[in-house]
Amino acid sequence: MPPPPSEGDDSPLTPLYLCCEAAKTALKKARIRHPTLDLSIQPVGLGFAFGLCGGEKSGAGGTSDLSLSEGGTRLVASRREVSAARSLPGGERADWEASVPLFGCFSLRQVGREGSTGREGSTVTPLYLSRDDAALAIAEAEAERRRAGGGGFEPLELRTIPLREMV
Repeated sequence: MPPPPSEGDDSPLTPLYLCCEAAKTALKKARIRHPTLDLSIQPVGLGFAFGLCGGEKSGAGGTSDLSLSEGGTRLVASRREVSAARSLPGGERADWEASVPLFGCFSLRQVGREGSTGREGSTVTPLYLSRDDAALAIAEAEAERRRAGGGGFEPLELRTIPLREMV
């Protein structure tokens, strides 16, 4: 995961933290380094953050890599989620220094809703920014299988994929 800008760094890079606690820690450090500035945390929606990082597929000045953007903004994944991504099958091969991990199970499918990434009625795979959220979705899906009497299924496998591969 790329480090936050250092004191000697004069680039206008703005980190967009996906972890609230990491944002609070970075803010405390930044206030110590720059006591005369009125620094604060500004919550933004994920879609807005993607746009700031050049996440639009149209590529209007942005890049397809949302963790390191030439536009002066970048998404910063939590160390906990990067560590979780590295521990999953295939996660050791990904470059987590250059992308944000997404978690999910490729066997899980949901019907897309209006306003979601896919067209209404299309099938989509839910992806999560948190390993714990993805694991909970998988556990709920497996419990639903058992309630429906579905037996003989392979266990659902938690996987990770870099965000840069999804845009």
